[in-house]
Amino acid sequence: MPGGPAHCQTHLAFVIHPAYPFRCMDKIIVAVGSTRGPKLNAVREALLEIGPKLDSSARFEVVGREVPSGVSHTPVSREELMAGARGRAEALAQIAHKQREPWRYFVGLEGGLDVLVET
Repeated sequence: MPGGPAHCQTHLAFVIHPAYPFRCMDKIIVAVGSTRGPKLNAVREALLEIGPKLDSSARFEVVGREVPSGVSHTPVSREELMAGARGRAEALAQIAHKQREPWRYFVGLEGGLDVLVET
């Protein structure tokens, strides 16, 4: 390849989109735009770190919902990865609004490839 060898890296884009308005509650439900176990577990693990910063007295519950990302099956750029993650979070926000779901945060995760060219 011109400019040096190409390297593929796998990236996971993670976007949290808060719901508005915020409501006081003991349990905060976080919706994830996937039903895949590894993605749900990744959000649970992330919440162990950032949950206390969001609300130190809350219990977090993670629910998964399949939603479209709006990008190709295997994104091949950082921009497409982030667009897919954002698309999933925004799709969850629309579902929550239409179906009056009690979700407080919406998480979009998108996996794919980002090609780096070494020079």
